[in-house]
Amino acid sequence: MRSIGNVQSEKEALRFSAYLKRCGIAHTCDADFEKPSDFVSYQFWVHDEDRLEEARRAFETFLAHPADPLFDIPIT
Repeated sequence: MRSIGNVQSEKEALRFSAYLKRCGIAHTCDADFEKPSDFVSYQFWVHDEDRLEEARRAFETFLAHPADPLFDIPIT
């Protein structure tokens, strides 16, 4: 399992997680809370090494264009 990065919004985390799920990329999204600053970030971990680069490319695209309709996935 390897990290591909993090986002700072729960909405973005849910949106990208739904996209990865639709693509069949096994992953985990962990919330990290820093108590002194009340800062929350959401870290993405990809389980399958064979899909790591695909997930990284998708994450880079998501960060550059988070409103892209490509990532419009109904959250279930």
